[in-house]
Amino acid sequence: MDIQKLIEIRKQAEEAVADMPDGPLKTKAFEMMFNSLRADAMQPKRKKRPKGAKKDTAAAKPRGPRKEGPKARIKQLKDEGFFDQPRYAQEVVTHLEEAKGFTHTDSDVSARLLELVREQVLRRKKDNKGVYQYTNW
Repeated sequence: MDIQKLIEIRKQAEEAVADMPDGPLKTKAFEMMFNSLRADAMQPKRKKRPKGAKKDTAAAKPRGPRKEGPKARIKQLKDEGFFDQPRYAQEVVTHLEEAKGFTHTDSDVSARLLELVREQVLRRKKDNKGVYQYTNW
């Protein structure tokens, strides 16, 4: 920062505290104002967009519907034969996390399994404890 800029900042800080009575409070206020103005002057200036101007959309990633969610991942497990034997919802959650690296909540996976049952993609049956197992057949 050059000397002229520092002199300008000092004058602005002096003007800001000019109506205060002399004393330690005025000195501290001047010091804080000077440091604040100096810090602002050292920050790189950002270019402001004119009002109504839109962001550069070329740099933004296009957003569309998500293609891979828990439902699609469960369907993929079905295609891989994971449901050839009956599976509990917790087994599905664990397999998605450990083998595939996807973390989903138990309730989210259970809801998607129920949707797939209603769409007749999977079937479910209760075990002797009354807990559902999901399968291809």
